[in-house]
Amino acid sequence: MRLLTRALLYLTMAAAAFAVVQRGGPRFLNGAANPGAHPAAAESSIRAADGRPENLPHPLVVTQLRAGKRPAGFLPEGMLQPDPCEGGQVMIRFPDGRRMGLTPGFQSACDPEVSFDGERILFSGKRTAADSWNVYEIGPDGSGLKQITKDLGDFRSPLYLSTLYTLISDKPWHQIAFVSNMARTAGEYGDWPVTGIYSCRIDGT
Repeated sequence: MRLLTRALLYLTMAAAAFAVVQRGGPRFLNGAANPGAHPAAAESSIRAADGRPENLPHPLVVTQLRAGKRPAGFLPEGMLQPDPCEGGQVMIRFPDGRRMGLTPGFQSACDPEVSFDGERILFSGKRTAADSWNVYEIGPDGSGLKQITKDLGDFRSPLYLSTLYTLISDKPWHQIAFVSNMARTAGEYGDWPVTGIYSCRIDGT
């Protein structure tokens, strides 16, 4: 039964990931049409190498990483390199070359995921360097920030799933999936935490 449940979850996540490709067009990020609507949303201009505004077909939600060269390969003990998202920020890049920061109150933020209707954005963030990674949701204008996961480990790569319902539920509910080390199990290298795929409702339950 557990294997069947996990297989269904993987299929749902694959379908949701495929649907991301379909989210472009005029309705994409409707709420971000006015990037100055929220005082916390920093705005600046992005230019291509020749000085002209970048030509994007529609707004894109991206992670901006800190500048600097990162070493390639693995650490001597065989582990992966430190997380490149440390110090990163989530932002929206507009077709006219402007960019708007969505996470100015976070020390690190990454892994943005846009909802199917373009009205909400999931991301993983840390308010301070000592915090764990948690999943948050925010509007495309920088408003309505709320925390979904509650410091039970590191939560990364959030993903919106299709609306779920059962025969005994009074109404459908919104579900998300993410990767976490909350189980606190060790891997084959010893104390290195193992990650797994988890799912919860949009309110964190």
